[in-house]
Amino acid sequence: MAASVIHVPTFAIALTILITVVTVAYGALYLAGLRYRSSQTFFLAYGACTVGVAGAFARPFMPEALSVGLCNLGVGLFLVLLHRGLAHLTDQPRRPIRIDAALVAGLVLVQLALTFVWPSLGLRIVVFSAAGIIEPLLIIRMLAAVREPALRPVIRFQVAGIALLVLINVARVPLTLGDGLTSLMSPSVSLVLSFAGFFLFIITNAVGNFAFMAARNQLALQRAATEDPLTNALNRRALDFIIERELSRRLRSRGDLAVLVLDLDDFKGINDRHGHKIGDDVLRSVADRVRGCIGGFDTLARIGGEEFVVLLPECNTHGAGQVADRILRAIRQSPAAHLDGEAISITISIGGALLSGNTQEDWPSLFDRADRALYQAKLTGRDRAVFHNEPRLRLSASL
Repeated sequence: MAASVIHVPTFAIALTILITVVTVAYGALYLAGLRYRSSQTFFLAYGACTVGVAGAFARPFMPEALSVGLCNLGVGLFLVLLHRGLAHLTDQPRRPIRIDAALVAGLVLVQLALTFVWPSLGLRIVVFSAAGIIEPLLIIRMLAAVREPALRPVIRFQVAGIALLVLINVARVPLTLGDGLTSLMSPSVSLVLSFAGFFLFIITNAVGNFAFMAARNQLALQRAATEDPLTNALNRRALDFIIERELSRRLRSRGDLAVLVLDLDDFKGINDRHGHKIGDDVLRSVADRVRGCIGGFDTLARIGGEEFVVLLPECNTHGAGQVADRILRAIRQSPAAHLDGEAISITISIGGALLSGNTQEDWPSLFDRADRALYQAKLTGRDRAVFHNEPRLRLSASL
């Protein structure tokens, strides 16, 4: 036993200090209000983990069943709460997360049953290792569903550490059964792997989660500065930056640049008749439909109450006309909102202007041409697109 007393405290102290530091850090984040739902859940998760680790290391000082039960219960709660915290952090749908949590909770209950009801060291090790394989794989699947490019480096870091943990747990099962491990305090190869895997998981998960929170909050600040909160279209500030970039690019490439100015027809009447909530629903619906009509390199921005701008780089007159035609049909074809069973439809008018070839023009002048074309579209009946200096490309409501 003396040999084990020499080896184990090093693992025990290091792991206990690490978990305590992480728990305190999440508690501080929770009190500070940074991603408070995630921070609170992670704080509870690592608190449960502390109970599990304490139960494991207290095994020489209490009945074996109680020690193993505390260990399984603490680590099991840690996995369930960790899963829930990551679900909050990554904004995952509720139903799949509940199924995953139920699966992990089921493994924990099986472990407890094998500890108190049908004591079986071999099966307990297999189930414990299975939980250490299944739960990380579920976390990897959850992280892989996050699509924000700015978060991909953080996600890759977490996935790499978690994948290594899975490999360690896979290798640990035959080693543990081969050792004939009867005490958690035994300095076996499988025990070293167990400590190493758990230590690695704690580090990668804690560092990854902190980095994920920081990146998410930075992304939220950037979006608040550049996006319209109602429609998720870019705001005027972001549009000015993109226009400056596109006009500079044109100086080098001499490519085409088309601008569409969109204005909802009789939007004030919708607000007056149905209220601003329905008006907001209409604006969101219109923005979503316009977004579905343009390409990945095009830009949609909201510059006023019911006025939008679409920027189309490398798009000639014919291509801009096709985009305008798609937008007109998309807005016209189905109701933009419903109120008490009543369908609320709307139409849109579009004014367009084009920069092509060696033509040089600043943004105020280009926008003014598109805005005058929009005014002409309103005068000639609405629900149509008119292009400045391109009378042959008039798209009427009949198209």
